[in-house]
Amino acid sequence: MRQIFVSNNHIGKTIALPIYTNKGFIFVREGNVLTEALIEKLHGIGIAYIYVEENFADNVVIELALPDTLRLTVLQELQALYKDIEKNRRVNEAAFTKIARNILMHINVSENSILPQDHATNDFISKLAMHSLHVAVSCIYGLKNRREKIDLIEKVIITALLHDVGKLIDKNDPLQAGVEVIKSTTNYPATIYIPIMHLNERYDGTGPLKVKGDSLFLNSQVLHIANDYVNLLSKYNRVYEAVETLSADAVGKFDMDIFKSVTDAFYCYPNGLMVQLLDKREGIVVRQNKNFTTRPVVMTTTNEVVDLVTSPTIFIASTLD
Repeated sequence: MRQIFVSNNHIGKTIALPIYTNKGFIFVREGNVLTEALIEKLHGIGIAYIYVEENFADNVVIELALPDTLRLTVLQELQALYKDIEKNRRVNEAAFTKIARNILMHINVSENSILPQDHATNDFISKLAMHSLHVAVSCIYGLKNRREKIDLIEKVIITALLHDVGKLIDKNDPLQAGVEVIKSTTNYPATIYIPIMHLNERYDGTGPLKVKGDSLFLNSQVLHIANDYVNLLSKYNRVYEAVETLSADAVGKFDMDIFKSVTDAFYCYPNGLMVQLLDKREGIVVRQNKNFTTRPVVMTTTNEVVDLVTSPTIFIASTLD
């Protein structure tokens, strides 16, 4: 199985994982062949990359961060809850808490796990649901990597699922609107909504509210890191570019110990990605080396296994997507 970016370069490839509409129905089944017309349709519903079959990719390890049925159910539930917030200006505390606990119960944080972006996002509500789930999962990866307590992780998941709801109420001041609707319609503690209030703050105190240093709690910083990461990933569609850009702007923005412990869970070259090594060999990433986010195991097109941890002089030069 190979990860590709949807383009005409891959016409004729066979789709390996199904693609879904924003209602959770199958849009394209596995086994279908990529055509120019299908590629245009995928672009139209916001699908950036997919997985296809590849002759030399049998050894690629693909694990799901969440089971497909749960992930699709969560996305549908989030869309319904966001519509309710938009219409009625209220947050369904019980429903958001239930979703957070369900995610936490079933999450797979293996270094080889992925959260497929194969769900159509052709309207604001579906984009919000996909983005918020992705931020929540990224928070879990980082907090699990730090071995934080389950209670704290659950609170951060709820915050991640709610962090952009203010955009449904007041586009001019969405963070304040989001905080107010949570405070006024739920019994959530301040640890749920303060990270939303502090989403644009910087560790050096130069953010809009001038909150700095240890006044920016772990929950706030993890949410900020994960949100920036997912936004950058949407912009670049490549994990290594998102992480590089995030890292370049990290000094002064984040507590660097927290930043490193969280981003150490973001693996830069996903399994199934085609790469070219510095020695010009081409291959596919088959699995990750835990805690070595830029040093995966690569299977070359000539069936050589190259472990970049045990081969320290070999580097990935570029991606072939």
